[in-house]
Amino acid sequence: MIQQEKIDEIRQRANIVTIISDYLSMKRRGSNYVGLCPFHSENTPSFTVSEDKQIFYCFGCHAKGGVFAFLMMHENLSFPEAVKSVAERVGIEVEDHKRGYKGGGIFEILYKANAIATDYFHSRLLESGGERAREYLKERGVDRTVAEEFRLGYGPPSWDGLAGFLAKRGFPLDMAFRAGLLNKRDGGGYYDRFRERVIFPIFDTRGRPIAFGGRAMDGKEPKYLNSPDSPLFKKGETLYNLHNARQYISKEGYVLVVEGYFDLITLYRYGFKHTVATMGTALTVSNIRRLKGYAKEVYMLFDADDAGRKAVSRMLPIFLEESAQARVVFIPRGMDPDDFLKREGAEALAGIIGEAEPLMDFFLKDLKDLSDLSTARGKIEYLETVAPYLGSMSNMVERDHYAEIVAAMAGVGVDIVYATLKKGQTGAGKNVPLPSETIVMKNYDRVEEKILHILFSFPHLFNEQVKEAVSSFKSAMMRDIGLAVIDILESGGSTPDFTFLLDSGLDEGAKKWIAMALVKEDGAIREAPEKILEDCCRKVVSSGRLGEGTMKLIRQLEMAGKFHEAEEIRAGAESYIGRTCLPRYDRRG
Repeated sequence: MIQQEKIDEIRQRANIVTIISDYLSMKRRGSNYVGLCPFHSENTPSFTVSEDKQIFYCFGCHAKGGVFAFLMMHENLSFPEAVKSVAERVGIEVEDHKRGYKGGGIFEILYKANAIATDYFHSRLLESGGERAREYLKERGVDRTVAEEFRLGYGPPSWDGLAGFLAKRGFPLDMAFRAGLLNKRDGGGYYDRFRERVIFPIFDTRGRPIAFGGRAMDGKEPKYLNSPDSPLFKKGETLYNLHNARQYISKEGYVLVVEGYFDLITLYRYGFKHTVATMGTALTVSNIRRLKGYAKEVYMLFDADDAGRKAVSRMLPIFLEESAQARVVFIPRGMDPDDFLKREGAEALAGIIGEAEPLMDFFLKDLKDLSDLSTARGKIEYLETVAPYLGSMSNMVERDHYAEIVAAMAGVGVDIVYATLKKGQTGAGKNVPLPSETIVMKNYDRVEEKILHILFSFPHLFNEQVKEAVSSFKSAMMRDIGLAVIDILESGGSTPDFTFLLDSGLDEGAKKWIAMALVKEDGAIREAPEKILEDCCRKVVSSGRLGEGTMKLIRQLEMAGKFHEAEEIRAGAESYIGRTCLPRYDRRG
């Protein structure tokens, strides 16, 4: 168990912006940083990180928390694992009272298993017995320098080479099985999963091995064998070489995606270091969301055959759903990227990449070539096929652009395209993003919110008047938050840490509001926070002195639009109390 003092030290040493920047690209906006949220699909950045408050909040999906929470959500870590991960980054040693491989959580043990296996496979490649694998790699253009850079390895033919290697080190074989390194024997015991194969370690974004891919050298099936899904590895969520490529992706502005390990390594060798590879599958929604955090556009490399063209059509709905920009790079028929580079060189491939068409443009042209647009029936079929794709575009400018292109291709007016689109809206509308959930607060709670906003940014303004106002809050949720804030302020300390409220016993609605308030910038209160706080406190206390019946009548009148009658009652109440500041509804709201 990690001591609370150590956890606090790690939290204070860490910079949430630095750590989250390892996972997604962010830009400074005011005093905060914003980027595309990694936890839901979006095209406009709503994921906000406050460096001052050391907190993140997404205004789209409402994900929230501090640095530990981010790693727990993004890397699927337990709290102790997230703490240890941050500690490692900031150079703080966390004493583990449990020794041996059984210490720590499941993730830590599985990482250890994969690290040991990586060293095992790599050493078997380089030492005596790995000649055949080295020769095979040489034939594929992979020399020792590249093999070491990618930590390539070799799984020898022995049935229990790795199993014995792990057992001698006291590593529990059941955990190695859970990591996907071993298979179970029918009669009990374990044997190596990867045998007589060139091994490709697969790393997470922090460069830790999470799985392996094995390539047969003698025509053995399957040609490629990957680790099974595990707590560390999900095939549909992982991209090979992303940990190396992401810095180059950010620099180039786009990412190249290929389908094989050797294609990727060849591209890397020829200078295309902003390349990643899928795990034997097409790009998934999870892949695209992750890449959007680093790249403005995704360039997919396909073979120029029927299979490649069909793959483009299958990918289009996913990119439209994610509002992601994609282009198609076709390698000449009969060659893969590996072959093309070896024959034509890097300059030729750069030329093809420079001419890459947007995914939607290629789809429309390819569909046109397959359609008979000389007949009315052919035009109708073409428009009805295209309509759902146009309908799923959330960007209206982009939709208008392609509607005009479709109209020109089909030889009809753009009004016909929109009529077809309207006709099919029932189906296409399923892909249109729904409005984000909003936190609905009653108008009379706005003054209470303003008080807490000011306390978050200017805690030194807290005084007895503020304390009285908070205790008079009518909103139960805002009062609970306010009292928790007061507890923190009265506990002392020159720099109160309000992020502790996110781990408190407050309900989720309250925590959501706190996270939003901590990252939301309110320029108005910065001009005269003390005066605004004083006025707001006076309004809350004054309102509290009115009878509930009077306030209820005022609210009912204003909600019914009878503002004149409400003002008369309010004026009389204000005159009676001797105050001039009562909370008013915003008539524009």
